[in-house]
Amino acid sequence: MKTNGKIIAWVFIMGILFSSCTSDQFSTPTLTPISTQTFTPTRTSTPSQTLTLTPPPSATATSIPTWITNFAEPILQIMDSRPADFEDDFSQNRGWRHVPYGGSKPLVATVQNGVLSMPVTSTDAERAQGWVEHPRLAGRNFALAFDFSIDDSVPDDHVVINWFAKTSFTTLWLNQNDVWSLQANNPKISGGYHYNSSSQNSVLIIARDDECGIYVNDAAIAYLSECRASSSGRDIWICLQAVAGSHTAIMNIDNVKFWNLDNISNSP
Repeated sequence: MKTNGKIIAWVFIMGILFSSCTSDQFSTPTLTPISTQTFTPTRTSTPSQTLTLTPPPSATATSIPTWITNFAEPILQIMDSRPADFEDDFSQNRGWRHVPYGGSKPLVATVQNGVLSMPVTSTDAERAQGWVEHPRLAGRNFALAFDFSIDDSVPDDHVVINWFAKTSFTTLWLNQNDVWSLQANNPKISGGYHYNSSSQNSVLIIARDDECGIYVNDAAIAYLSECRASSSGRDIWICLQAVAGSHTAIMNIDNVKFWNLDNISNSP
């Protein structure tokens, strides 16, 4: 009976995850205008990169949202002062798993040409999805940075990142049509960003206590003051959804860095 209980729990959690990855978030997106700002954070992308995001000389204090100054910047300073707790440039597979469509058991993820590569194939009538996970990507207070690209896709295919994963999630959707959406317990918020179709896109998620801030391609795009899901866990999953249309989309992930802020005594 204990084994049956574990199987039922696994099926329940997989069903929750697939509903998160598969929900049609971009059919009729509601865009919430974001105030135009001159702040453009910059970050080098070499293997010895730092994650210091600073405004250009033309920016003024009033042009920078308060969440960047009060929430993100102190954490970014800590990140710059110490190495990541886990990082991967995908010179080999260091324990990544791929969970394919249908909720079957995790497979060893494919690492080739210096990236983690995950294909997802849809049919004419049905969309498909899969996700990758790593046991070191887990925490209640963390910063996660990675690069991604999507090959052989259609514009409505999108990347989904779930964190605080348990029976509910905090979820970020990144659509190739320059639309993002973010949701925890609160109503979903959405906005615009710049998706690079010809190169990798950088993502930085900072989550501490109840707050989270999102950067994409070095631009601050989103913030929630109540970011923790109601039944929150510690796992982080990176998903790809391929919409219906009989095609195979491929998500490539590189340059993963993860800081567990619970391990930092002077975390703000």
